Amino acid sequence: MDDPDLPQDQHDHALRGLTTIHRFSGLVNRFWNALLPMLKQSQQAPSKRLKIADVGCGDGYLLRRLAAKATAAGFEVDWIGYDFSVTACKLAAQKADAAGVKIRFEQVDILAGEIPEKADVFLNSLFLHHFESADVETIFKKFRDATTQAFIVEDLRRTVLGYFLAWSCGRLLTRSPIVHYDGVVSVEGAFSIDEIQTLLASADIQNTNICKRWPQRFVLTYRH
Repeated sequence: MDDPDLPQDQHDHALRGLTTIHRFSGLVNRFWNALLPMLKQSQQAPSKRLKIADVGCGDGYLLRRLAAKATAAGFEVDWIGYDFSVTACKLAAQKADAAGVKIRFEQVDILAGEIPEKADVFLNSLFLHHFESADVETIFKKFRDATTQAFIVEDLRRTVLGYFLAWSCGRLLTRSPIVHYDGVVSVEGAFSIDEIQTLLASADIQNTNICKRWPQRFVLTYRH
């Protein structure tokens, strides 16, 4: 999935497979529940419109679903999606237009440069396991420095059960060989909660909460 030379049809197939896995795992509701208190608070100041960015947004599935929920609930939000892949950004923009939701997408290499602009909240899902420990520490610092309120991260935990679920559920839920391969490799590259806590301490990032979530994931929330 990270290969910039991956043919678009294979990339699209893999993204559809990931969308199926996201639905199965309950990803959207977890992010929505974490965002809801901040969205409600923003309503108390009519002049304040939250800016929420998803870093590593893929085809924009999470943003589309959250934007639809926010609109239905009467919240006004500026949504931004960042991804390393130009292909993913183009596909995400097409899907957002087709869904009738307003989301801005930009190609960004988060390690090579600065995040283009500050946001109130950063979201990040199934992203950190692609990086080495030193890079994750850098990413945490960038999230902290480029947000005004919070960042919320969901990622895999490196466990035996997680490996089994990635292998079996990946084959049950999608036929994409890229997802089949990436799923187990992702678990192998994932972090334990203890390792994440060590990286946060090394980055001098406090005011965090980490919870275990099904299926073999964790949710990290940082508040300013």
